[in-house]
Amino acid sequence: SGTTGYPTNNVPNQSGFYTGPWQMLGMSQTEFASFVGAPVTAPGSLNGIIYIDNNATMGDQSGSAAFHGVTGEGLLYVDGDLTLNAGFTYTGLIYVEGDLKLNGQAWVLGAMVVRGKTTIKMNGGATILYSSDAITQKLAQYGGQYTTLAWREN
Repeated sequence: SGTTGYPTNNVPNQSGFYTGPWQMLGMSQTEFASFVGAPVTAPGSLNGIIYIDNNATMGDQSGSAAFHGVTGEGLLYVDGDLTLNAGFTYTGLIYVEGDLKLNGQAWVLGAMVVRGKTTIKMNGGATILYSSDAITQKLAQYGGQYTTLAWREN
C-alpha cells in the first residue's frame, strides 16, 4: 500500500497529539461525552454518533472493534484498536485511540485520526479521502444541534 495527499497523510511518532477527539472538535471532554452518549461494544449499525468501548473509561485504549463489509456514516469513536476488513465504506470522521489495521479494500470520505500504540498496519488497498465538508455534514446530520465552533487541521 502507499499513501499520498494533503494534509500530511501519515505523521508517525509526532508530538502534541490530541488529548482526545473533544480537543479536535473544540469541546471539553465532558461536552464530548455528552455528545457521543453511552459506549457500546457491538453496534448494530455504523450510522450516527457511535462510541465503541469495553468500559466507561474514555481514552484508555482498552477496547477493540472489527468490521467486514460494513457501510456507515457519522462519527465513529473507537476507544481501542480497530480492524477494517474488505468492503468497509464510511463517510464522516473516524477517531481511533488504539491501533488501526486495514485488511483488503476500505474507503473513507472525511477523515481518520489514529492515536495508536504502535504503527498502522495495511495490506490490500485503502482509500482515505480527506473532506472537512463530509465531516461537518455528517456531524450536523447525526449530532442534532451540533454546529462547528472551531476546527483544527494539522
